[in-house]
Amino acid sequence: MKKDIIYIDTEDDITSIIEKVKASNEKIIALVPPKRVGVLQSAVNLKLLQKSASASDKRIVLITTSKPLASLAAGVAIPVAKNLQSKPELAAAQDLPEVDDSEEDVINGEDLPVGELEKSAPAKDIADDEEIELPEDLNKPTDGPFGKPKKTKGKKGGPNIPNFDTFRKKLFLAIGAGVLFIIFLIWAIWFAPHATVNIKAKTTTESINAPISLNASGTTDVDAKVIRPNMQQVKKTNSVDFDATGKKDIGEKATGTMQLTRTSVSSNRLSIPAGTGFSTGNFTFTSTEDASLDPTTVGPGGFVQDTTTVKVQAAAVGSDYNLSARNYQPTVSGFTAQGSSMSGGSKRTATVVSDSDIETAKAKIIEQNGDAGKKELEDKFDDKKYVIIDKSYKADPTTTTSSPASGAEASKAKLTVEITYSLQALSKDDINAVLNNALKEKLDGQKNQKIYDNGLSKLQFGDFIDTSVTLKTTGYVGPTIDTKDLKSQLVGKNYEDIRQKIKAIEGVEDVDTKFFPFWISSAPSEGKIEIKFDVQKND
Repeated sequence: MKKDIIYIDTEDDITSIIEKVKASNEKIIALVPPKRVGVLQSAVNLKLLQKSASASDKRIVLITTSKPLASLAAGVAIPVAKNLQSKPELAAAQDLPEVDDSEEDVINGEDLPVGELEKSAPAKDIADDEEIELPEDLNKPTDGPFGKPKKTKGKKGGPNIPNFDTFRKKLFLAIGAGVLFIIFLIWAIWFAPHATVNIKAKTTTESINAPISLNASGTTDVDAKVIRPNMQQVKKTNSVDFDATGKKDIGEKATGTMQLTRTSVSSNRLSIPAGTGFSTGNFTFTSTEDASLDPTTVGPGGFVQDTTTVKVQAAAVGSDYNLSARNYQPTVSGFTAQGSSMSGGSKRTATVVSDSDIETAKAKIIEQNGDAGKKELEDKFDDKKYVIIDKSYKADPTTTTSSPASGAEASKAKLTVEITYSLQALSKDDINAVLNNALKEKLDGQKNQKIYDNGLSKLQFGDFIDTSVTLKTTGYVGPTIDTKDLKSQLVGKNYEDIRQKIKAIEGVEDVDTKFFPFWISSAPSEGKIEIKFDVQKND
């Protein structure tokens, strides 16, 4: 007959247990209580449970080894089985001791709650199609208040029967322990042994000063130390308002006329161009028109010389040039000059836009926008591929416009400047090639040494001009070790042998070998030897 198995949790009360019994679809129900189930250690609760099962036409069986609980179950005619495979039967009430709450009714699984019991139970114990046989007399009415339990047949004082369950468990444990020991031996001998050799190598520093040529329009030739830089440019137009600080005298220039009389004797006409100067003391006037004097002629009284008049203007503004009529000394010879009264000269000092004002405003624009221009250019370079030459940054003003223009009278002005920003960078691949070549030249003939760090991370640029720059850094070189060949030489050697052999290599500072597990004292096969390098840089 098929059965249903219900695992009782420590938190279940009698009502929830009854509900689980009623909800079962099977006629035979096996109840598996946990340790110290107070709810079932009550005759009243067991009677309620039995009554509810009978009303639902179901039979319940307690799975327990607790003698007190089995005694209580016998009193209400509930059969008991030691496990799910044992045949249930009513315990003999007269052979059972009195109920002692301190005794533990131990169920397979010890203190595990129902959930853990159900997980750990063997698959065959909880199969839905497993059947349980009930004794035929379980359906017979019981006599007395606790019923008349079925007595176990057997001879009084007979020989003790060996507990084969205990023997079987011990046998399984012994076999399992043997298998685990064999597995351990296999692991310990063939898989576990491992050696880690930690080598501390000391390096030496090599200074690098490698001048290279920069060819913006050519190609890179590392062997010839020629690199084509990557140049980025950006144009920006910026404006700034500024105050005019220049001073200038402005006003009107004095004007008048100059009478010119020829003094040279010649048959040739004498030409006097505009701009000819006429001076008296500290004052100078210039003619504003061309003039000429006819050739000398002979008259009744002697030589006859030509005379003409030209307009003149003071060389500077100011009322100081308002002079009375007087003689002037011309800047060319061949004639005399008699000036008229000069008038109209005036002067005042005004604020104007000066060249220095424009230069100051231009420098201000470059300074204010320089960081933004440089940042925009730097963002154009992939820092994983290029190293920027900071000193190559330039801000070249290409067009400058002042409003008003230089020299114009004004108190405020505005300067607009178009600036071309440029920045250069070198490829890391090209730099690495140059630095490696420089270090290889220093290591020429030293086959037991290699490059550990070519110094790219500490690179600095020096002596930069548009066509050349010097790469300055410090490289690190040290011992070179063939790990594959070394592993084959270390097989079977102990700690000190390994240490002495590797320390003999030039440049090795110290050697420390770790064996695993602890009972291993010599290096295993090549595949189980790991070599680690700790390069100490001697700065």
